[in-house]
Amino acid sequence: MTFFTKNITFLTLLLSTFSMLGQNTAKTAGDWETDGNWSTGTHPDHNQTNNTDVLIIDIAGGTPGLITVNDDFFLKGGTDLTVKGCDTLIITGNATFANNSVLDVEPCAVLINKGNLLNNNNSDQINIDGALTVEGDFSGGNGSVISGAGTTDVIGTITLDGDGTITTSVLPIELLQFSAIFNKDQVDIFWSTASEINNEKFIIERSKDGFEWQEIISVSGAGNSSSIQEYYEIDQEPLSGVSYYRLTQIDFDGRSETFNVVPVENISGGMIAFNIFPNPTTQDNLNLTFQGFENQEILVVVRDIQGKEHYSKVTMVSAENEIQLFSVDNKLPKGMYLITASSMNQLYSQKVIIK
Repeated sequence: MTFFTKNITFLTLLLSTFSMLGQNTAKTAGDWETDGNWSTGTHPDHNQTNNTDVLIIDIAGGTPGLITVNDDFFLKGGTDLTVKGCDTLIITGNATFANNSVLDVEPCAVLINKGNLLNNNNSDQINIDGALTVEGDFSGGNGSVISGAGTTDVIGTITLDGDGTITTSVLPIELLQFSAIFNKDQVDIFWSTASEINNEKFIIERSKDGFEWQEIISVSGAGNSSSIQEYYEIDQEPLSGVSYYRLTQIDFDGRSETFNVVPVENISGGMIAFNIFPNPTTQDNLNLTFQGFENQEILVVVRDIQGKEHYSKVTMVSAENEIQLFSVDNKLPKGMYLITASSMNQLYSQKVIIK
């Protein structure tokens, strides 16, 4: 009896040891390929993960951390990858999720794929309870599923083959910019979108005090679109003095999203505006136009969607009201950026896509 008991105990310990061999946890923020960031002292292969791997992003210390894969990423069948807590995994290249791979992005966690994402045929164990952002195109194979209680934001084109599905909350539109500019006796209202999903219409609302809003314009949306859409409307009876405009998007199922508020001042020479053109654009062909800021200093700041600052400079607006923005040494990677301009306690912001 003692012999059998010892052997059973040994076998249990052996099986337990083998079950833990494939687990590797990123405990320190930084580069995926830095061995010291991982619990085993060796980083897993990001382009051909082993089919017995259990990979966990769980930065120690209680502070949200970030792990970056500076290359393409392939999640092989049988591999289990979890992004825990409020940590972030960034993939700078393309990503592929194979059939029988498992991905869990927990609530508050984020996965950002700066390239294209392919969810292979029958890859149906991709669970997003936090947030998934794809800055390139998304392709879902036949039988593929992305599910969960979180959000999926695709800047590029979404292609689903056969019965491939995304059941997370997909952001209905990607708004590039929204502006309202006083022009003589009217307000010119312009906005543009990079993509639209299930979008029935837009509503323009106006307010005198920023609290009570009145609908003044309704415009049909593009439904489903993966190309740039531009909209232009006119408020022909603007309020005197300072008023406020905002944009609301409404889905076919009745859900809605309201975007940033834009102030407009209706006085002689009182037009204040900040616009970016062209958009999308390349880094070497981006201009900012200001109106109502002559002979003022303006702080211009460029940040990516993670909040990292790429450019900050104080500049004086010339009489021509035009500023050539980018003369930075480092080239910006492709993606979406937020440009803010501030002067005299006023802050203005616009999104731009660098292609």
